[in-house]
Amino acid sequence: MAVNTSRVFAAVIPVGDVYRDENEGMIRTVRRNTEQTPTREVQEENVTVTKDIRRAENAYYMEAEVCVTFSDFVKMQNISNFLVEKLDSSVTVSAPQFYHTTENLESIRRQVCLVAVGNARHKAKEVCRLVGQSLGRPLVIKEEETKEWEGQSEETEDQSGGSSQPTVNQKIKNATVFVSSRIFASFEIKAKGKKNS
Repeated sequence: MAVNTSRVFAAVIPVGDVYRDENEGMIRTVRRNTEQTPTREVQEENVTVTKDIRRAENAYYMEAEVCVTFSDFVKMQNISNFLVEKLDSSVTVSAPQFYHTTENLESIRRQVCLVAVGNARHKAKEVCRLVGQSLGRPLVIKEEETKEWEGQSEETEDQSGGSSQPTVNQKIKNATVFVSSRIFASFEIKAKGKKNS
């Protein structure tokens, strides 16, 4: 299952003596620019601001991080590019981080199990048809094993061209989750009824 969520961080890191008001202003600028992007669809619950104040010698330093969570990758890319263009060098816009939400993973696991049961039923139906019988109700269905793994296969990883910095597409592929389910299913087999003529 392809990745369903990504995060982009904009970190405001002061250079030298920067006062709290200036950093607050920079956070407001990041928020304002996020809201003024062409898509204008970043909701407040998808934005998290973290502030860290520390003291060094006779000055206070404040680092702030604005994290925006997206489920639309095109929107994420547009907003990231927009922020890089609009904000000054004191703001670092991170590369996106891709991940699955817990709800999405649960949904994937359920879907894979249901598909496995459907496949077992279809195969049993084909076998019954082959031997002139009909498929009855299920007697036992149980999931015996579920496997899940992230990322590309080894063959695909070797084709990256030796680039040390993965592209956005490679990051998405690396965060893609694969799920397999092995089930045991037993069905009743019924003799085909004779048709009355």
